[in-house]
Amino acid sequence: MRQLGTALNAATADAPNDTDEEHLASRAWPEVVAIAGRLAQVMVANDLKELVALHESESATDDVLPRTSEAAPQAHQIERGTAGNPGEEGPA
Repeated sequence: MRQLGTALNAATADAPNDTDEEHLASRAWPEVVAIAGRLAQVMVANDLKELVALHESESATDDVLPRTSEAAPQAHQIERGTAGNPGEEGPA
């Protein structure tokens, strides 16, 4: 994040009127793009790891907790946003 900030500051120094065109024409802009691309990859990888961990913990919980009624699956689907037909909104 610091590297991206430094690169953005360099691009901003080349953009006295702070316009998009000036930033894109800056000598520093290719470095901004390269750093932002690497940072995006790290963020996506971290998000995927978190999603897998969340899914695994939910699966483990689903295996441990007994179902007490037929309404339980529907309530679980509403929490996950999977209840009903596609395009329908859940309860407000």
